[in-house]
Amino acid sequence: MSVIAGAIGGAIMGFGGVYGDAFANNGVLTIFTYAAFGMTKFIFYLVGIGVAFIGAAVLTYLVGFEEETEDVREEDIQPAESVTTILAPLAGQVIPLSEVGDEAFASGVLGQGAAIRPTKGEVVAPADCTVSVIYPSLHAVGLELVDGTELLIHVGIDTVKLEGRHFKKYVEAGDKIKKGSKIIGFDLDAIQKEGYDMATPVIVVDSEQIAAIVPHYGEADFADELFTIGRK
Repeated sequence: MSVIAGAIGGAIMGFGGVYGDAFANNGVLTIFTYAAFGMTKFIFYLVGIGVAFIGAAVLTYLVGFEEETEDVREEDIQPAESVTTILAPLAGQVIPLSEVGDEAFASGVLGQGAAIRPTKGEVVAPADCTVSVIYPSLHAVGLELVDGTELLIHVGIDTVKLEGRHFKKYVEAGDKIKKGSKIIGFDLDAIQKEGYDMATPVIVVDSEQIAAIVPHYGEADFADELFTIGRK
């Protein structure tokens, strides 16, 4: 529909003898580069733009289209070389990363996974693991599980600005800890009263080796399944 409307708009401009004699990227701010050759040509130019833009929208609306989406299911990742189940390190409501109010997490550029809106102010080890890093502000921790999976748990959005206030750590970087061990404690109510969004992304850092991730949305308690990883 865009091609059809664009062709008609271009034909109108051609019929009106529209042309430009200077290079300019097309955009709202460069429309008037076509006004130097007479009002008649400029009107044909404006009409052509309108037909191309509005016509494409109208034709698309009239003809319609189907956006194909495919939900990833548990069975979709079975052919992968290995499957790992990650348990919830926090208790709360599991939501898609796309609903997190931080574009770096929501876009998946930092890794795949899910987010949890916590109902309790604790982060615990989802499996036997090593604490690879714990940030000085205590808002985030990196874990390496015994199978090599690297996780980043980021408590809240922009909570680094709290500089550790309302947080307490129970481990140090390099500690080897058991499943269920408390890693970080935080005052959920106090942080929320300061206006921070407590959506907590839990992402797999080494996502390049992942064939698929299947999150388990809904309410989750500690050690409930958070998502399943299928590795390439």
